[in-house]
Amino acid sequence: MKAFILFFILCSYPWQILLANENVQENEEPLIKIRLGLEVTPGLLQVDGDGLIDRALREIESKSPIRFKRTYLSYTRAKIEMEKGNLDLIGLTPHRHETKSFYKYARELDWNFSTNLILLCSSEKALDLKKGELVGTLSGNEEFISEIAGVDIESFREGSLESILLRVKKKRIPCVSFEEISTLKIAMSLKMDGLYFRKLGEVRGSFAIMNKKGSDKLKKTLEDVFNKVDWDNYLKGVKRLPEGKRKGKVTF
Repeated sequence: MKAFILFFILCSYPWQILLANENVQENEEPLIKIRLGLEVTPGLLQVDGDGLIDRALREIESKSPIRFKRTYLSYTRAKIEMEKGNLDLIGLTPHRHETKSFYKYARELDWNFSTNLILLCSSEKALDLKKGELVGTLSGNEEFISEIAGVDIESFREGSLESILLRVKKKRIPCVSFEEISTLKIAMSLKMDGLYFRKLGEVRGSFAIMNKKGSDKLKKTLEDVFNKVDWDNYLKGVKRLPEGKRKGKVTF
């Protein structure tokens, strides 16, 4: 009798559900795990995951089989680790403005994020950048910025963006030069006033993958998902300088 009941239960069980679930699992795309090196860039990339690009990366993970293993480190260190083969993807890179040696081991995505390189000074007069005047910037960016700003690389002082802006606030150095969104976010958090800006030009941030055999497929996969993101939506409410105005006084 017990054997009959067991046989009846087994026959009655909806095995098609198990088979359907099995088919779903078989049809799921395998996860693409990517070791990602990120430089902390306030407002864009933050350790707390609240930067606008951090949020976009989470959207990419939710809509694709891509999974990022994030490591936050300096841009200089990220390049070293990629060259060693320890990272698959790094960012943000100065799109198409890296050194020749960089492009021997890295390939930038055909995707970029447009913003401005700005000069932020404690006085209007300092915007002229007289020869020998000190300019602060985020560590690892002095060579790139010196080319665009036309400033001798010896004039740069490196550090975290917050420490550099504190030095400007305390009048220890007159100016800081870096990406617009990040610089303004930190300046606002430090409650700085009496600042003047000059836009040095448009810059484009991107990501770069390790340049190795078989990287074409990963490059295309990343470009496809990055280009599907509605980046304008993430930029809503972000503090920016007035459009069409090359220089002037900063208002928060």
